[in-house]
Amino acid sequence: MVIFPCIAGIIAWFLTRNLEKTYDVKTTIFTGIISGYNVDATDTRNATVHMSNLMNIITTERTLKIVSLKLLARCLVYGDAERNTSYISAIHYQQLVSGIPRELQALIDKQNEEKTYHNLVAFERPSINNFIYQLLNYTHPYFSVPLLSQHIKVARLGNSDMIEIAYSANDPGIAYNTLEILNEEFVKQYHELRYGETNNVIKFFQEELARLGKMLTAAEDSLIEYNIENRIINYGEQTKQVASMDATYRMMDNDLLVNYSTSKALIDFYEYKLGDVAKLIRTNNEFMDKLHQMSQLNTQISTMEITPDEKNRKKLEEQKNMLSNAEQNINNLALKLSAEAASTNNVSYETLISQWLDQVVLAEKTKAQMEARDIMRENLNKDFLYFSPIGATLGRKERHIGFVESNYMSTMGA
Repeated sequence: MVIFPCIAGIIAWFLTRNLEKTYDVKTTIFTGIISGYNVDATDTRNATVHMSNLMNIITTERTLKIVSLKLLARCLVYGDAERNTSYISAIHYQQLVSGIPRELQALIDKQNEEKTYHNLVAFERPSINNFIYQLLNYTHPYFSVPLLSQHIKVARLGNSDMIEIAYSANDPGIAYNTLEILNEEFVKQYHELRYGETNNVIKFFQEELARLGKMLTAAEDSLIEYNIENRIINYGEQTKQVASMDATYRMMDNDLLVNYSTSKALIDFYEYKLGDVAKLIRTNNEFMDKLHQMSQLNTQISTMEITPDEKNRKKLEEQKNMLSNAEQNINNLALKLSAEAASTNNVSYETLISQWLDQVVLAEKTKAQMEARDIMRENLNKDFLYFSPIGATLGRKERHIGFVESNYMSTMGA
């Protein structure tokens, strides 16, 4: 069956967002592809391939380069530095012509857009010193082919015959004329491929396949380099570990807070029971020095336990032994001080002192664990701040690879 797709029904509309000063333009193209096929599976696949090929024509470097040059010619011919036109605003025209070299200005024919276009084509040379080459290959918002490729969105509308092309720019004339020229160029190239010589068609897709293959390799290399630069081996597993640690710390937060609050409440209760004896012990310099020493040991132990390292295993055991001795020493001192008070009041405080001291030791240990946890939480927050933008960048790179790969496979199957 010979199918003659029909290109028709071009609809363009503007949507202006004043706050962002961005103009969105869409054009819908009816191809007639689907209506030329039956509904069986083979024809559906063939129709899908044909639709993909049509969309590839729109975004080829060859197409977009022609669009950029024709748009440039149109802006140079019809732009006005004093007033906005339907092609380009006055301010953007001023910015454009301010950098044009004198030899290029001589090639602008204000009476003939077509002639100006051909002059621009002839003027371009693959050199970084060439004005046209710079516009087409670097970062000009309207004429850069790479940026145009990123900003032009091409999509098939469901399973229909229609292709929607969307583009946004901060100049309404630029936005509209870009899509108008692209639409005209697409129709022209489609007819050339559809009704032209077979060798030309083959050459077109061979060139496009080579270009997409180069883009795919570059995108994959970029992803590899980014992973190496940011020490990413398996982003999913690495972030899963960070999330797991975050959940662990959250549970630890609750447990430590409950333990600390309970110990503080019991300390207050026992000190109330002990009365002046507790004050006597608390104001003893030797007792406070030993308590401070014990607190430091707890902090060191908690830090090593929360970040286990085989190299620190021996040191950790030594610290625990020192802590055990420190607890025994402070317990003996507290009992000694309470015994002196007991001899005066004829009251035994030994049991209360032991219970009170247990809670003091536990509170100091819990406080040290909370401080160590805070340090780890700060490090974890740094991990979140580190991995979050990496995830977004990896997502963009992977989507770009997927997009290019899809176009490559689609073109290869043409």
